[in-house]
Amino acid sequence: MIKNSKHSLYMVTYSAVIAFSAFISFPASSGSLPFVIQNCVALGAGLLLGFPQGAASVGIFLTMGVLGLPVFPGHSGSIGIISSSVGSMTAITGPSGGFLAGYFFAALFAGFVAGKPKQEEKTFSKNSILKLLLAALIGLVFMYIPGILFFRKITGSSFNQALEQCFFPYIFWDLGKIVLCVPIFAFLRKKIAPYL
Repeated sequence: MIKNSKHSLYMVTYSAVIAFSAFISFPASSGSLPFVIQNCVALGAGLLLGFPQGAASVGIFLTMGVLGLPVFPGHSGSIGIISSSVGSMTAITGPSGGFLAGYFFAALFAGFVAGKPKQEEKTFSKNSILKLLLAALIGLVFMYIPGILFFRKITGSSFNQALEQCFFPYIFWDLGKIVLCVPIFAFLRKKIAPYL
């Protein structure tokens, strides 16, 4: 029971970290979406907390946005970004909505590959860093797939146009964030392992 409470505390706390990261964004000179750090922070939920806690943390964050809290880039909530659709499904209606959904899949798959933190992990060993890098790259793929596909659907653009608008201007920025953040998450994983 105590361990479950700690899991919940970490998930809720990290969802708040994801929400606050929305305050760091700036417009892109080319491309339709702003440059953000929130996608890296959301992906980091999987790297830090593992599976399934990382994805659950992102799920809590997305729920905040659906309820209207200003947790998305540009400090917006659900209005104009997420709305209800047929049945119990929720449709993401803004151009960046597919990427917001991709946050969840990124954390899910990154967490699955990274696994839960363990105290015996060697923080900066070659294997641990490579494993987290692989997890992050897989997570990034699963973030971009729904993002690009839904952008195409919303804007009616071709696949090449979608790549020009929401892939090419951002991919090197995102890869750079991953390279910088993976060692940080590797360090933090060992620190929080005793509490998960």
